[in-house]
Amino acid sequence: GFDGDKTPPKVISFNLNLAQGTVSIVFDEPVNAATFDLTEMTLWQPSGAEYKITTTVTLTGFSNSIAASFSSDDLNNIKANTDLATAKHDSYLAVGNIVQDTSNNLCLGLAKSESLQVTSYTYDATKPLLQSWELDLNDNTMTLIFDETVDGSSVVFERITIMSPTTTSKRQLSGLTGNFKAPGTQLTFTLNADDVNAIQLFTDLAVSEDTTYIELEDTAVIDMREAPANGIAKVVKKVGKLTTDSTA
Repeated sequence: GFDGDKTPPKVISFNLNLAQGTVSIVFDEPVNAATFDLTEMTLWQPSGAEYKITTTVTLTGFSNSIAASFSSDDLNNIKANTDLATAKHDSYLAVGNIVQDTSNNLCLGLAKSESLQVTSYTYDATKPLLQSWELDLNDNTMTLIFDETVDGSSVVFERITIMSPTTTSKRQLSGLTGNFKAPGTQLTFTLNADDVNAIQLFTDLAVSEDTTYIELEDTAVIDMREAPANGIAKVVKKVGKLTTDSTA
């Protein structure tokens, strides 16, 4: 009698696109996308850096290949690791029971020792965008929030200006302190006392959210891509939240 397909599917190649935040995995037979579990995927590289995907996706259909998008958290965590998935040489795939075939056979796992190197790698060529920012003149801190992981150690403070909408009252920063060197989507700095005092000398600057704007030059901070990294998109943006100085 016919007792059906007992052969487990196996991964034969994969492609990584960090510009779009996607992975596509090719199998040796059609698989059932509804059974696909992206959290069974680990990006890895031989000298030890690794990242296990934390968020899965819902897919349907039957095909030899599956394309899936990473969550923004997973994508930013991948980009924050400077030793992983920066190019072909450090992009390898290990999987657990990531999918079933059309006969419900679980995919063969790929241990790190047998992991596959990426076939096609597309780097991220997009400029990070400043999504919002906050200024607190009580504790003299400023927070910048970007749409992707940036390199905190790359910040050039002279390329950041706090200004009024008329641009006549403005202060180019002369220094920043604080623990902002790590990669992240959110960077928080402590402003120099000289800068805070200069800002507060203006009667029409940083007295309300409507009088508080930031200008970032495109070289003020860069993303995590290996050279040449992407500078941010140059921007002038109104503050999202302002805390004025309440100290006498």
